[in-house]
Amino acid sequence: MPVFVTRVPLTDRELAHPRSTANLFDLPVRCQYGMYRLAGPGFGAWRELAANQTVTEGVLTGETESFPLLHH
Repeated sequence: MPVFVTRVPLTDRELAHPRSTANLFDLPVRCQYGMYRLAGPGFGAWRELAANQTVTEGVLTGETESFPLLHH
């Protein structure tokens, strides 16, 4: 079974705000996924985790099959 693995290191600022999906780095909105033609830096590791948890729940409940499952 193919498995995709990604490593998203946490910064000290992210570690100081566990599970926060806030824009901790004051990045412009255009850095949000889908807002820029090329991939932007995103708003942090916790937001990445939250997004993957949301789509995993959708796959597990049968709402979509378009995303891989998150295992962490």
